[in-house]
Amino acid sequence: MPSSISSTKTIFDLIIIGGGVNGCAIAADASLKGLNVCLIEKGSLASGTSSASSNLIHGGLRYLEQYDFKLVREALKEQVIWQQRAPHLVKPLPFILPYEKHLRPHWLLRIGLWIYDHLYLQKQLPKTKKVNRNNSEYFNKLKNNLNDGFCYYDCETQGAAITVANARLAKNHGATLLTQTTFKSATLENNLWQVQCSDAIDSFNLQAKALINAAGPWVESINQAIQPHGTDIHIQKIKGSHIIVPKCYDGNHAYILQNKDNRIVFALPYANNMTAIGTTDIIYQDDLDAIKINQNEKKYLCDLINQYFTKSISTDDIISSWSGVRALATHKKEDASSMSREHKVQLNVFQNAPLMTILGGKLTNSRLVAEEAINKLKAYLTFKNHLSTKNIALPGGDLTLGQLKALEKQLQQNYAFIDAHVIARWIRLYGSEIKDLLNGVKTKDNLGQDFGSGLYALEVDFLVNHFFAESAEDILFRLTRFKAAFSEEQIAKLKGYLDR
Repeated sequence: MPSSISSTKTIFDLIIIGGGVNGCAIAADASLKGLNVCLIEKGSLASGTSSASSNLIHGGLRYLEQYDFKLVREALKEQVIWQQRAPHLVKPLPFILPYEKHLRPHWLLRIGLWIYDHLYLQKQLPKTKKVNRNNSEYFNKLKNNLNDGFCYYDCETQGAAITVANARLAKNHGATLLTQTTFKSATLENNLWQVQCSDAIDSFNLQAKALINAAGPWVESINQAIQPHGTDIHIQKIKGSHIIVPKCYDGNHAYILQNKDNRIVFALPYANNMTAIGTTDIIYQDDLDAIKINQNEKKYLCDLINQYFTKSISTDDIISSWSGVRALATHKKEDASSMSREHKVQLNVFQNAPLMTILGGKLTNSRLVAEEAINKLKAYLTFKNHLSTKNIALPGGDLTLGQLKALEKQLQQNYAFIDAHVIARWIRLYGSEIKDLLNGVKTKDNLGQDFGSGLYALEVDFLVNHFFAESAEDILFRLTRFKAAFSEEQIAKLKGYLDR
Protein backbone atom coordinates (compact mmCIF):
# COMPACT_ATOMS: atom_id res chain seq x y z
CA MET A 1 0.00 0.00 0.00
CA PRO A 2 2.00 2.99 -1.27
CA SER A 3 2.07 6.05 0.91
CA SER A 4 -0.59 8.66 0.20
CA ILE A 5 0.91 11.29 2.50
CA SER A 6 4.58 11.33 1.48
CA SER A 7 4.32 14.79 -0.06
CA THR A 8 2.39 16.47 2.76
CA LYS A 9 3.59 18.32 5.84
CA THR A 10 1.21 16.60 8.24
CA ILE A 11 2.34 16.64 11.87
CA PHE A 12 0.91 13.59 13.58
CA ASP A 13 0.29 13.43 17.27
CA LEU A 14 1.58 9.89 17.26
CA ILE A 15 3.44 7.53 14.96
CA ILE A 16 3.33 3.82 15.79
CA ILE A 17 5.93 1.45 14.37
CA GLY A 18 4.55 -2.07 14.01
CA GLY A 19 1.25 -3.43 12.68
CA GLY A 20 0.84 -6.35 15.07
CA VAL A 21 -1.92 -6.63 17.62
CA ASN A 22 -0.24 -4.26 20.10
CA GLY A 23 0.40 -1.60 17.47
CA CYS A 24 -3.11 -1.80 16.02
CA ALA A 25 -4.72 -1.82 19.47
CA ILE A 26 -2.71 1.29 20.38
CA ALA A 27 -3.79 2.95 17.13
CA ALA A 28 -7.43 2.19 17.97
CA ASP A 29 -7.18 3.56 21.51
CA ALA A 30 -5.32 6.69 20.40
CA SER A 31 -7.78 7.38 17.58
CA LEU A 32 -10.71 7.07 19.96
CA LYS A 33 -9.01 9.73 22.10
CA GLY A 34 -9.09 12.06 19.08
CA LEU A 35 -5.34 11.89 18.36
CA ASN A 36 -4.02 12.17 14.82
CA VAL A 37 -2.37 8.76 14.42
CA CYS A 38 -0.17 7.15 11.79
CA LEU A 39 0.83 3.47 11.93
CA ILE A 40 3.58 2.06 9.73
CA GLU A 41 4.13 -1.63 9.07
CA LYS A 42 6.85 -3.10 6.87
CA GLY A 43 4.64 -5.96 5.66
CA SER A 44 0.95 -6.74 5.96
CA LEU A 45 -0.94 -6.21 9.19
CA ALA A 46 -0.44 -9.14 11.59
CA SER A 47 2.21 -10.61 9.33
CA GLY A 48 4.51 -11.45 12.26
CA THR A 49 3.88 -12.72 15.77
CA SER A 50 0.19 -11.77 15.88
CA SER A 51 -0.75 -14.36 13.25
CA ALA A 52 1.52 -17.06 14.70
CA SER A 53 -0.06 -17.63 18.11
CA SER A 54 -2.33 -20.43 19.29
CA ASN A 55 -5.24 -18.10 18.46
CA LEU A 56 -6.68 -18.12 21.96
CA ILE A 57 -8.12 -15.45 24.23
CA HIS A 58 -7.26 -17.09 27.52
CA GLY A 59 -6.18 -16.34 31.04
CA GLY A 60 -3.09 -18.49 30.87
CA LEU A 61 -3.85 -21.38 33.21
CA ARG A 62 -0.22 -22.47 33.32
CA TYR A 63 0.89 -19.08 34.67
CA LEU A 64 -0.76 -19.96 37.98
CA GLU A 65 2.16 -22.32 38.62
CA GLN A 66 4.43 -19.28 38.42
CA TYR A 67 2.19 -17.54 40.99
CA ASP A 68 1.50 -14.86 38.36
CA PHE A 69 -2.02 -14.27 39.69
CA LYS A 70 -2.07 -10.64 38.55
CA LEU A 71 -1.37 -11.59 34.93
CA VAL A 72 -4.00 -14.35 34.96
CA ARG A 73 -6.70 -12.20 36.56
CA GLU A 74 -5.91 -9.38 34.15
CA ALA A 75 -6.28 -11.75 31.20
CA LEU A 76 -9.52 -13.27 32.49
CA LYS A 77 -10.99 -9.78 32.85
CA GLU A 78 -9.90 -8.90 29.31
CA GLN A 79 -11.40 -12.16 28.06
CA VAL A 80 -14.83 -10.95 29.15
CA ILE A 81 -14.28 -7.61 27.43
CA TRP A 82 -13.26 -9.35 24.19
CA GLN A 83 -16.40 -11.49 24.31
CA GLN A 84 -18.49 -8.35 24.61
CA ARG A 85 -16.64 -6.35 21.94
CA ALA A 86 -16.25 -9.10 19.35
CA PRO A 87 -18.59 -12.05 19.98
CA HIS A 88 -18.17 -13.17 16.37
CA LEU A 89 -14.38 -13.45 16.73
CA VAL A 90 -14.12 -14.65 20.35
CA LYS A 91 -15.99 -17.90 21.04
CA PRO A 92 -16.09 -20.18 24.10
CA LEU A 93 -14.11 -23.38 23.61
CA PRO A 94 -14.04 -26.38 25.99
CA PHE A 95 -10.59 -27.67 26.93
CA ILE A 96 -10.06 -31.23 28.13
CA LEU A 97 -7.22 -31.83 30.57
CA PRO A 98 -6.54 -35.58 30.85
CA TYR A 99 -5.16 -36.60 34.22
CA GLU A 100 -1.85 -38.43 34.46
CA LYS A 101 -0.86 -39.29 38.01
CA HIS A 102 2.92 -39.28 37.34
CA LEU A 103 2.77 -35.61 36.28
CA ARG A 104 0.91 -32.92 38.26
CA PRO A 105 -1.05 -34.40 41.18
CA HIS A 106 -4.86 -34.51 41.02
CA TRP A 107 -5.33 -32.16 43.98
CA LEU A 108 -3.02 -29.56 42.42
CA LEU A 109 -4.96 -29.57 39.15
CA ARG A 110 -8.27 -29.34 41.00
CA ILE A 111 -7.11 -26.37 43.09
CA GLY A 112 -5.55 -24.64 40.11
CA LEU A 113 -8.73 -24.94 38.05
CA TRP A 114 -10.87 -23.75 40.99
CA ILE A 115 -8.68 -20.65 41.25
CA TYR A 116 -8.93 -20.19 37.48
CA ASP A 117 -12.74 -20.27 37.71
CA HIS A 118 -12.92 -17.83 40.63
CA LEU A 119 -9.98 -15.44 40.16
CA TYR A 120 -12.27 -13.10 38.23
CA LEU A 121 -15.86 -13.48 39.40
CA GLN A 122 -17.42 -11.79 36.33
CA LYS A 123 -16.05 -14.54 34.10
CA GLN A 124 -18.85 -15.57 31.73
CA LEU A 125 -17.67 -19.06 30.79
CA PRO A 126 -18.96 -22.33 32.29
CA LYS A 127 -17.20 -23.60 35.40
CA THR A 128 -14.77 -26.51 35.40
CA LYS A 129 -16.22 -29.98 35.70
CA LYS A 130 -14.77 -33.46 36.13
CA VAL A 131 -15.03 -35.79 33.14
CA ASN A 132 -14.24 -39.46 32.69
CA ARG A 133 -14.37 -42.18 30.09
CA ASN A 134 -17.79 -43.36 31.29
CA ASN A 135 -19.65 -40.06 31.15
CA SER A 136 -18.18 -38.27 28.11
CA GLU A 137 -16.95 -38.84 24.59
CA TYR A 138 -13.80 -36.83 25.17
CA PHE A 139 -11.80 -39.99 25.86
CA ASN A 140 -12.78 -41.95 22.74
CA LYS A 141 -9.55 -41.16 20.90
CA LEU A 142 -7.33 -41.11 23.99
CA LYS A 143 -5.24 -44.05 25.16
CA ASN A 144 -6.87 -46.57 27.48
CA ASN A 145 -4.76 -45.57 30.49
CA LEU A 146 -6.39 -42.12 30.43
CA ASN A 147 -9.74 -42.49 32.14
CA ASP A 148 -10.54 -39.17 33.80
CA GLY A 149 -9.69 -35.50 33.84
CA PHE A 150 -11.22 -32.04 33.78
CA CYS A 151 -13.14 -29.86 31.33
CA TYR A 152 -12.68 -26.10 31.60
CA TYR A 153 -13.41 -23.24 29.21
CA ASP A 154 -11.41 -20.53 27.46
CA CYS A 155 -11.99 -18.73 24.15
CA GLU A 156 -10.75 -19.29 20.64
CA THR A 157 -10.18 -16.53 18.09
CA GLN A 158 -8.05 -15.58 15.09
CA GLY A 159 -5.09 -13.40 16.03
CA ALA A 160 -4.85 -11.80 12.59
CA ALA A 161 -8.57 -11.07 12.47
CA ILE A 162 -8.45 -9.43 15.91
CA THR A 163 -5.46 -7.35 14.77
CA VAL A 164 -7.17 -6.24 11.56
CA ALA A 165 -10.37 -5.44 13.48
CA ASN A 166 -8.40 -3.07 15.72
CA ALA A 167 -6.79 -1.49 12.66
CA ARG A 168 -10.17 -0.97 11.04
CA LEU A 169 -11.53 0.59 14.24
CA ALA A 170 -8.58 2.96 14.22
CA LYS A 171 -9.11 3.82 10.55
CA ASN A 172 -12.82 4.44 11.17
CA HIS A 173 -11.74 7.10 13.69
CA GLY A 174 -9.29 8.83 11.40
CA ALA A 175 -6.02 6.91 11.72
CA THR A 176 -3.62 6.66 8.78
CA LEU A 177 -2.38 3.09 8.24
CA LEU A 178 0.62 2.53 5.98
CA THR A 179 1.44 -1.09 5.22
CA GLN A 180 4.39 -2.25 3.09
CA THR A 181 6.20 0.74 4.58
CA THR A 182 9.64 0.33 6.10
CA PHE A 183 10.89 2.38 9.04
CA LYS A 184 14.44 3.62 8.37
CA SER A 185 15.34 5.98 11.20
CA ALA A 186 14.07 8.72 13.49
CA THR A 187 15.69 11.88 14.79
CA LEU A 188 14.56 14.84 16.87
CA GLU A 189 14.23 18.29 15.36
CA ASN A 190 12.39 21.21 16.97
CA ASN A 191 10.78 18.87 19.50
CA LEU A 192 9.32 16.72 16.75
CA TRP A 193 10.23 13.21 15.66
CA GLN A 194 11.41 13.17 12.05
CA VAL A 195 10.69 9.63 10.89
CA GLN A 196 12.29 8.42 7.68
CA CYS A 197 10.37 5.71 5.81
CA SER A 198 10.24 4.06 2.42
CA ASP A 199 7.65 2.14 0.45
CA ALA A 200 7.61 0.51 -2.98
CA ILE A 201 7.53 3.93 -4.66
CA ASP A 202 9.83 6.27 -2.78
CA SER A 203 11.40 7.39 0.49
CA PHE A 204 9.68 10.04 2.57
CA ASN A 205 9.64 11.78 5.94
CA LEU A 206 6.88 11.81 8.55
CA GLN A 207 6.64 14.08 11.60
CA ALA A 208 5.13 13.34 14.99
CA LYS A 209 4.99 14.69 18.52
CA ALA A 210 5.32 11.17 19.98
CA LEU A 211 6.75 7.87 18.76
CA ILE A 212 5.84 4.33 19.82
CA ASN A 213 7.95 1.30 19.01
CA ALA A 214 5.55 -1.68 18.96
CA ALA A 215 7.60 -3.83 16.60
CA GLY A 216 7.57 -6.98 18.72
CA PRO A 217 10.76 -9.01 18.24
CA TRP A 218 12.17 -6.18 16.10
CA VAL A 219 12.02 -3.61 18.93
CA GLU A 220 15.78 -3.68 19.54
CA SER A 221 16.77 -3.00 15.93
CA ILE A 222 14.12 -0.26 15.66
CA ASN A 223 15.38 1.51 18.78
CA GLN A 224 18.95 1.26 17.52
CA ALA A 225 17.84 3.19 14.43
CA ILE A 226 16.43 6.03 16.53
CA GLN A 227 19.33 8.42 16.86
CA PRO A 228 20.77 9.90 18.94
CA HIS A 229 18.22 9.07 21.60
CA GLY A 230 17.48 5.40 21.09
CA THR A 231 16.89 3.82 24.48
CA ASP A 232 18.84 0.78 25.57
CA ILE A 233 16.48 -2.17 25.92
CA HIS A 234 17.02 -5.88 26.37
CA ILE A 235 14.60 -8.61 25.37
CA GLN A 236 14.61 -12.36 25.10
CA LYS A 237 13.25 -13.68 21.81
CA ILE A 238 11.19 -16.86 22.16
CA LYS A 239 10.05 -18.95 19.21
CA GLY A 240 6.81 -20.91 19.29
CA SER A 241 5.80 -23.32 16.54
CA HIS A 242 2.59 -25.12 15.62
CA ILE A 243 1.90 -28.01 13.27
CA ILE A 244 -1.24 -28.92 11.31
CA VAL A 245 -2.09 -32.61 10.95
CA PRO A 246 -5.16 -34.60 9.84
CA LYS A 247 -7.90 -34.53 12.45
CA CYS A 248 -6.82 -36.36 15.62
CA TYR A 249 -10.24 -36.52 17.27
CA ASP A 250 -13.93 -35.79 16.74
CA GLY A 251 -15.73 -32.85 18.23
CA ASN A 252 -15.31 -29.09 18.53
CA HIS A 253 -13.19 -29.04 21.67
CA ALA A 254 -9.50 -28.72 22.52
CA TYR A 255 -7.05 -30.70 24.64
CA ILE A 256 -4.45 -29.30 26.99
CA LEU A 257 -1.70 -31.90 27.27
CA GLN A 258 0.97 -32.11 29.96
CA ASN A 259 4.49 -33.15 29.05
CA LYS A 260 7.20 -34.66 31.25
CA ASP A 261 9.21 -31.42 31.00
CA ASN A 262 6.30 -29.62 32.78
CA ARG A 263 5.29 -27.78 29.61
CA ILE A 264 1.78 -27.93 28.22
CA VAL A 265 0.75 -28.16 24.57
CA PHE A 266 -2.65 -27.55 22.99
CA ALA A 267 -4.43 -29.74 20.44
CA LEU A 268 -6.99 -27.45 18.80
CA PRO A 269 -9.76 -27.89 16.23
CA TYR A 270 -8.68 -26.37 12.91
CA ALA A 271 -10.36 -25.58 9.60
CA ASN A 272 -11.16 -28.31 7.06
CA ASN A 273 -11.11 -31.26 9.47
CA MET A 274 -7.61 -30.74 10.75
CA THR A 275 -5.96 -30.40 14.15
CA ALA A 276 -3.50 -27.68 15.16
CA ILE A 277 -0.88 -28.67 17.74
CA GLY A 278 1.36 -26.27 19.64
CA THR A 279 3.24 -24.56 20.86
CA THR A 280 6.92 -25.06 21.45
CA ASP A 281 8.96 -22.59 23.50
CA ILE A 282 12.63 -22.11 22.60
CA ILE A 283 15.05 -19.22 22.71
CA TYR A 284 15.55 -17.83 19.20
CA GLN A 285 18.64 -16.01 17.93
CA ASP A 286 18.39 -16.40 14.15
CA ASP A 287 16.97 -14.30 11.30
CA LEU A 288 13.65 -12.73 12.29
CA ASP A 289 12.60 -12.58 8.65
CA ALA A 290 13.10 -16.32 8.14
CA ILE A 291 11.34 -17.91 11.11
CA LYS A 292 10.38 -21.55 10.61
CA ILE A 293 9.88 -24.73 12.57
CA ASN A 294 12.84 -27.08 12.97
CA GLN A 295 12.91 -30.87 13.01
CA ASN A 296 13.30 -31.10 16.79
CA GLU A 297 10.15 -29.02 17.30
CA LYS A 298 8.20 -31.21 14.89
CA LYS A 299 9.28 -34.35 16.71
CA TYR A 300 8.56 -32.81 20.12
CA LEU A 301 4.96 -32.05 19.18
CA CYS A 302 4.36 -35.40 17.47
CA ASP A 303 5.83 -37.33 20.42
CA LEU A 304 3.53 -35.55 22.86
CA ILE A 305 0.45 -36.32 20.77
CA ASN A 306 1.53 -39.96 20.68
CA GLN A 307 1.63 -40.06 24.47
CA TYR A 308 -2.08 -39.29 24.59
CA PHE A 309 -3.91 -40.35 21.42
CA THR A 310 -4.53 -43.86 20.12
CA LYS A 311 -3.69 -42.88 16.55
CA SER A 312 0.03 -42.16 16.27
CA ILE A 313 1.40 -39.41 14.07
CA SER A 314 4.88 -38.74 12.71
CA THR A 315 6.54 -35.74 11.13
CA ASP A 316 5.47 -37.20 7.76
CA ASP A 317 1.84 -36.48 8.72
CA ILE A 318 2.46 -32.73 9.07
CA ILE A 319 0.43 -30.89 6.44
CA SER A 320 1.58 -27.41 7.34
CA SER A 321 3.17 -25.43 10.15
CA TRP A 322 3.69 -21.91 11.40
CA SER A 323 6.20 -20.27 13.70
CA GLY A 324 6.42 -16.92 15.41
CA VAL A 325 8.75 -15.10 17.77
CA ARG A 326 7.65 -13.01 20.72
CA ALA A 327 9.81 -10.50 22.58
CA LEU A 328 9.73 -10.99 26.33
CA ALA A 329 10.95 -8.38 28.77
CA THR A 330 13.36 -10.24 31.04
CA HIS A 331 16.80 -9.82 32.54
CA LYS A 332 16.89 -13.20 34.26
CA LYS A 333 18.62 -16.33 33.07
CA GLU A 334 15.68 -18.70 32.89
CA ASP A 335 14.23 -21.21 30.48
CA ALA A 336 11.84 -20.02 27.79
CA SER A 337 8.70 -21.55 29.31
CA SER A 338 9.13 -19.94 32.73
CA MET A 339 9.63 -16.38 31.45
CA SER A 340 6.77 -14.07 32.33
CA ARG A 341 4.39 -12.98 29.54
CA GLU A 342 3.64 -9.79 31.48
CA HIS A 343 4.01 -6.70 29.34
CA LYS A 344 6.16 -3.64 29.94
CA VAL A 345 5.50 -0.12 28.65
CA GLN A 346 8.75 1.85 28.75
CA LEU A 347 8.51 5.63 28.33
CA ASN A 348 11.43 8.00 27.74
CA VAL A 349 11.07 11.70 26.97
CA PHE A 350 13.60 13.78 25.01
CA GLN A 351 13.08 17.52 24.50
CA ASN A 352 9.44 17.00 25.54
CA ALA A 353 9.06 14.39 22.76
CA PRO A 354 7.96 10.97 24.09
CA LEU A 355 9.51 7.74 22.87
CA MET A 356 7.71 4.63 24.05
CA THR A 357 8.71 0.98 23.69
CA ILE A 358 6.27 -1.90 24.13
CA LEU A 359 7.71 -5.17 25.42
CA GLY A 360 6.10 -8.54 26.08
CA GLY A 361 2.40 -9.13 26.50
CA LYS A 362 0.10 -11.48 24.66
CA LEU A 363 -2.92 -11.36 22.39
CA THR A 364 -5.40 -11.45 25.27
CA ASN A 365 -4.12 -8.33 27.04
CA SER A 366 -3.30 -6.23 23.95
CA ARG A 367 -6.22 -3.85 24.61
CA LEU A 368 -4.91 -3.31 28.13
CA VAL A 369 -1.39 -2.67 26.81
CA ALA A 370 -2.80 -0.06 24.44
CA GLU A 371 -4.82 1.64 27.16
CA GLU A 372 -1.79 1.86 29.46
CA ALA A 373 0.43 3.18 26.66
CA ILE A 374 -1.94 5.97 25.62
CA ASN A 375 -2.70 6.98 29.21
CA LYS A 376 1.02 7.50 29.78
CA LEU A 377 1.01 10.02 26.92
CA LYS A 378 -1.77 12.14 28.42
CA ALA A 379 0.74 14.63 29.84
CA TYR A 380 2.29 15.24 26.40
CA LEU A 381 -0.63 15.10 23.93
CA THR A 382 -4.04 16.76 23.84
CA PHE A 383 -6.92 14.29 23.95
CA LYS A 384 -9.96 15.59 22.11
CA ASN A 385 -12.13 12.70 23.30
CA HIS A 386 -12.06 10.29 26.20
CA LEU A 387 -13.66 7.22 24.65
CA SER A 388 -12.50 3.83 25.90
CA THR A 389 -11.99 0.76 23.77
CA LYS A 390 -13.55 -1.20 26.63
CA ASN A 391 -16.98 0.05 25.57
CA ILE A 392 -16.56 0.16 21.78
CA ALA A 393 -17.41 -2.91 19.70
CA LEU A 394 -14.95 -3.99 17.06
CA PRO A 395 -16.28 -3.88 13.47
CA GLY A 396 -18.91 -6.58 13.07
CA GLY A 397 -19.18 -7.06 16.84
CA ASP A 398 -22.40 -5.15 17.50
CA LEU A 399 -24.59 -8.28 17.79
CA THR A 400 -24.80 -10.70 20.69
CA LEU A 401 -24.10 -14.42 20.28
CA GLY A 402 -27.84 -15.09 20.28
CA GLN A 403 -28.44 -12.48 17.59
CA LEU A 404 -25.59 -13.90 15.50
CA LYS A 405 -27.09 -17.39 15.67
CA ALA A 406 -30.48 -16.01 14.62
CA LEU A 407 -28.86 -14.09 11.75
CA GLU A 408 -27.02 -17.20 10.62
CA LYS A 409 -30.26 -19.18 10.51
CA GLN A 410 -32.03 -16.41 8.62
CA LEU A 411 -29.27 -16.08 6.03
CA GLN A 412 -29.12 -19.83 5.49
CA GLN A 413 -32.82 -19.67 4.59
CA ASN A 414 -32.51 -16.54 2.43
CA TYR A 415 -29.40 -17.75 0.61
CA ALA A 416 -30.15 -21.44 0.19
CA PHE A 417 -27.78 -21.56 -2.80
CA ILE A 418 -24.82 -20.95 -0.47
CA ASP A 419 -23.59 -23.91 1.59
CA ALA A 420 -24.61 -23.57 5.23
CA HIS A 421 -21.03 -24.11 6.46
CA VAL A 422 -19.88 -21.16 4.32
CA ILE A 423 -22.44 -18.83 5.89
CA ALA A 424 -21.49 -20.13 9.35
CA ARG A 425 -17.84 -19.34 8.64
CA TRP A 426 -18.71 -15.87 7.36
CA ILE A 427 -20.69 -15.18 10.55
CA ARG A 428 -17.64 -16.19 12.63
CA LEU A 429 -15.30 -13.92 10.69
CA TYR A 430 -17.48 -10.94 9.72
CA GLY A 431 -20.23 -10.85 12.32
CA SER A 432 -22.89 -8.30 11.44
CA GLU A 433 -20.79 -7.17 8.46
CA ILE A 434 -21.87 -10.30 6.62
CA LYS A 435 -24.75 -8.13 5.39
CA ASP A 436 -22.22 -5.87 3.64
CA LEU A 437 -20.52 -8.91 2.13
CA LEU A 438 -23.82 -10.22 0.73
CA ASN A 439 -25.09 -6.85 -0.45
CA GLY A 440 -26.33 -7.29 -4.01
CA VAL A 441 -26.01 -11.08 -4.05
CA LYS A 442 -29.08 -12.63 -5.71
CA THR A 443 -27.76 -15.86 -7.21
CA LYS A 444 -24.76 -18.14 -6.84
CA ASP A 445 -23.23 -16.54 -9.92
CA ASN A 446 -22.92 -13.29 -7.94
CA LEU A 447 -20.40 -15.02 -5.67
CA GLY A 448 -17.86 -15.24 -8.48
CA GLN A 449 -15.09 -17.78 -8.86
CA ASP A 450 -14.79 -20.49 -6.19
CA PHE A 451 -11.10 -20.92 -5.40
CA GLY A 452 -11.79 -23.87 -3.11
CA SER A 453 -13.29 -24.60 0.32
CA GLY A 454 -16.04 -22.07 -0.32
CA LEU A 455 -13.67 -19.12 -0.82
CA TYR A 456 -15.38 -17.10 -3.54
CA ALA A 457 -14.16 -14.07 -5.47
CA LEU A 458 -16.81 -12.02 -3.68
CA GLU A 459 -15.10 -12.69 -0.35
CA VAL A 460 -11.61 -12.19 -1.75
CA ASP A 461 -12.61 -8.73 -2.99
CA PHE A 462 -14.22 -7.96 0.39
CA LEU A 463 -11.01 -8.91 2.23
CA VAL A 464 -8.87 -6.82 -0.12
CA ASN A 465 -11.14 -3.77 -0.01
CA HIS A 466 -11.95 -3.75 3.71
CA PHE A 467 -9.61 -6.08 5.65
CA PHE A 468 -6.15 -5.00 4.50
CA ALA A 469 -5.56 -8.28 2.65
CA GLU A 470 -2.71 -7.74 0.20
CA SER A 471 -1.64 -11.25 -0.79
CA ALA A 472 -2.76 -14.86 -1.01
CA GLU A 473 -0.89 -15.46 2.26
CA ASP A 474 -2.96 -12.79 3.99
CA ILE A 475 -6.17 -14.39 2.78
CA LEU A 476 -5.37 -18.10 3.11
CA PHE A 477 -3.32 -18.15 6.31
CA ARG A 478 -4.06 -15.05 8.35
CA LEU A 479 -7.76 -14.55 7.73
CA THR A 480 -9.45 -17.76 6.52
CA ARG A 481 -7.08 -20.57 7.70
CA PHE A 482 -7.46 -22.32 4.35
CA LYS A 483 -3.78 -22.49 3.43
CA ALA A 484 -3.21 -26.06 4.65
CA ALA A 485 -6.17 -27.28 2.59
CA PHE A 486 -5.24 -25.49 -0.65
CA SER A 487 -3.23 -27.16 -3.40
CA GLU A 488 -0.44 -25.35 -5.20
CA GLU A 489 -2.75 -25.05 -8.21
CA GLN A 490 -5.48 -23.41 -6.13
CA ILE A 491 -3.00 -21.00 -4.56
CA ALA A 492 -1.70 -20.10 -8.03
CA LYS A 493 -5.24 -19.34 -9.23
CA LEU A 494 -5.84 -17.08 -6.26
CA LYS A 495 -2.53 -15.29 -6.83
CA GLY A 496 -3.45 -14.82 -10.49
CA TYR A 497 -6.80 -13.32 -9.50
CA LEU A 498 -5.14 -10.91 -7.06
CA ASP A 499 -2.56 -9.85 -9.67
CA ARG A 500 -5.18 -9.16 -12.34
